[in-house]
Amino acid sequence: MALTTVTNAGLAGSIDLTAKVTGTLPTGNGGTGSTATTFVNMTSNVTGTLPVANGGTALTSGTTGQVLKFTGTTTLASSAGLQSKGGYFSVADLSALSTSDTQAITGVGFQPIAVCITCLVNGARPFSVGFNAASNSGQAATYDQNSLTYYNSGNELKTYNTDFCFALWTGASDIVRGKITTFASDGFTVTYTVQNSPSSVAAEFQYMALG
Repeated sequence: MALTTVTNAGLAGSIDLTAKVTGTLPTGNGGTGSTATTFVNMTSNVTGTLPVANGGTALTSGTTGQVLKFTGTTTLASSAGLQSKGGYFSVADLSALSTSDTQAITGVGFQPIAVCITCLVNGARPFSVGFNAASNSGQAATYDQNSLTYYNSGNELKTYNTDFCFALWTGASDIVRGKITTFASDGFTVTYTVQNSPSSVAAEFQYMALG
């Protein structure tokens, strides 16, 4: 018997897959290699760990209370959860400070990544509010009503400084400025800069540390 070539036209353009196909098409030929699995069960049909580059996390477990963060361009790692701590410190006499004097603030309980500071001169109006982040040298926005008589009579004076996270004025040009120069495992260190001769007054500082 002569062999007959089966053409698409001879099949009327279709093959009844429910009745005309037997066997199992292997994965090497574009099939699934299975006659039972009709979908991908993520709990039983997946092995390995999907890397970050393919949209995964590259992780199979984590630690309770921690969050994920990138530690590289294609690396996710478990990190301590977001933390915050408020606190207080003071300077008994601003006139006793010298440029480069430091003050270590401890008891935070973690290493901050940023600190917000508000401060004021006891018994007077000058105050300052600003922040310091571990990734930059500090920002400060300062409002000092006492300096109205020196600079801007009849108007409120505001100054902005990107080199320090606080500034306290006690006179026309008598200023104590500060910024955080060290972020340590249990707190931070403030370094002071003194301009001219600040008054012999105390100052109070409140902070909010974020980690």
